[in-house]
Amino acid sequence: MQRKRKNKKALPTFGLLRFDEYAGARAWNETRVLTVKDPGFGLPPGEFAFVEFYCADPSCDCRRVVLQVWSKDTLGQSLASISYGWEDEAFYTEWNHGDAQMGRDMKGPELEFFQPQSNLADKLLHQFKETIMSDKAYLKRLETHYAFAKEKQTVKPRKKRKQ
Repeated sequence: MQRKRKNKKALPTFGLLRFDEYAGARAWNETRVLTVKDPGFGLPPGEFAFVEFYCADPSCDCRRVVLQVWSKDTLGQSLASISYGWEDEAFYTEWNHGDAQMGRDMKGPELEFFQPQSNLADKLLHQFKETIMSDKAYLKRLETHYAFAKEKQTVKPRKKRKQ
């Protein structure tokens, strides 16, 4: 059973940083966009960007991404937050200290429970599963972006200038 938050008020993305914080313009150039021309999919015609967020904790090795779906018409406003874990259930079960249910929940794409979801969220998740999950190059790129973000997290921050 899919759990959804009904509260539409946005929660802060504690512990997550948008990929452009690590990669600058590269992130926007490599952002996946779903173009809907036919409203028969249950989505209005338009462009929907899957904006990547990665864990900001350098000690965390969750191997997941949270994708906020933004419409070109409502930039910065999330229509859906989809978490995607690319490892197998066994990895996530072990990562969660043997919790098999959490292992199942973290594997693959699901709506992110702690983030607000719009009335389009289920349809956007369906399109992600049906369309985007078949693009193996894109899925591999998410893993590469994760590794890039983790590598950037190990870089020591610049020292602040003395004033």
